[in-house]
Amino acid sequence: MGDAVVIRTWPRGAAGALALREFEFFVGDRKIGESTTSWLILDWQTRRPHKLNHAVFTRFSRSEGYLSIEAGKIALRTDLKPVATFQVRNSDLDVNGHTNNTRFAQWITDSMSPEELAASKIDEYEVNFLSEARLGDEIVVERGENAPGLIQFQGRRTADGKVVFASKVIVQPR
Repeated sequence: MGDAVVIRTWPRGAAGALALREFEFFVGDRKIGESTTSWLILDWQTRRPHKLNHAVFTRFSRSEGYLSIEAGKIALRTDLKPVATFQVRNSDLDVNGHTNNTRFAQWITDSMSPEELAASKIDEYEVNFLSEARLGDEIVVERGENAPGLIQFQGRRTADGKVVFASKVIVQPR
């Protein structure tokens, strides 16, 4: 608490309608984390994927020193158990009018028991955003173990059964 965190970020390039971006997190000279992201570029009006101009995008991308991690696709599961329900509220929304990505992380931790959170620490967090969740949507968070210490979560919109996010969390004992 109270540490100044420096974030370094750069574009990694593009793949189809995805823009790739990487991040490193530092406290002083010590790297405390890293992240890679892929962003689906949408046409603002139609909400459909928009093809990137790869030549322009690549000109601003870093050409070396990429991180060794890749943003992967999490396979959806049908055997997960419902553990919590949340309704999308005004404070959950970003400037585009859909659920802010940090809210999914909060819903995941809010669906874990206080005892589990006290006994463990989240070591890795991976999330795929699959569909927009909008004001008033009811989202059921589902959970299942993939292996000891590896938990999968999914957020499913109750109105249509569509999965809006899938996440894998690796926890370590404290």
